[in-house]
Amino acid sequence: MGGLLPKYFKSEWSYAQLRISDGRALCAFNDDASTLIAVTTDGFYYIAEIPKGGGDCVIKEKKNLINGV
Repeated sequence: MGGLLPKYFKSEWSYAQLRISDGRALCAFNDDASTLIAVTTDGFYYIAEIPKGGGDCVIKEKKNLINGV
């Protein structure tokens, strides 16, 4: 699958990043785009703050949806 996606999707050049252990996630933003919500295929739910100046997002909440932790 490596050759099917444009280089853009493999790039780390972006305004902000949320670095999580699983490579696949469904993501959404809140109304003012200051918070990122991600649900991963390994059963985790993340709420992260997007920094105003860009960079790494700060994880505010992490839950395991499978084990309830």
